[in-house]
Amino acid sequence: SGNGIAVDVDGNAYITGEAGTTNFPTTAGAFQTTPVGFDTFITKLNPAGSALVYSARFGGNLDDFGRGIALDNAGNAYIIGWTVCRSTVCTFPTANAFQPNYAGGNNDAFVTKINSSGSALVYSTYLGGGKIINGTDDWGEAIAVDSLGSAYVTGYTFAPDFPVTAGAFDTSRAGLDAFVTKFTPDGASLVYSTFLGG
Repeated sequence: SGNGIAVDVDGNAYITGEAGTTNFPTTAGAFQTTPVGFDTFITKLNPAGSALVYSARFGGNLDDFGRGIALDNAGNAYIIGWTVCRSTVCTFPTANAFQPNYAGGNNDAFVTKINSSGSALVYSTYLGGGKIINGTDDWGEAIAVDSLGSAYVTGYTFAPDFPVTAGAFDTSRAGLDAFVTKFTPDGASLVYSTFLGG
């Protein structure tokens, strides 16, 4: 399933979504993890649409869903989606993470930045709550990146303990709320994070 697309100034297309089949096309040298269930993918197509520049597939030990993608001026790609874990050890790939561990519940959002060659993760983090029973799910849906490399992400959450920042517009969840979260350029901390809903 292809769910998000971005295009750079040269006309290369970057697509993200999820792949279930084990023979989804990937390229040598691209970042990969062993296929398990549905995995997130990122594929870069050349301007003619005739060849893969790179194609990477990655995920944890259950299902992972890529939903949105954005690019910075250096050709790094930023992906948002969500990951599912049913184990005491969750293996979605993280790097330089704001939230290095799965928060709990059925699924967490994730935010991943992959380098311009598709060969390595610049940062990759879980984003979610989950310590409170029956209020544990987080879904990442869309992403944008500014000229300084800060990622802005949105989605929705049931988790009362979703990470929000002091002084944010809304720090208390009411049912199923949207969230808006801005990361620092290195992905290691939040500039702000707020619920948004009634």
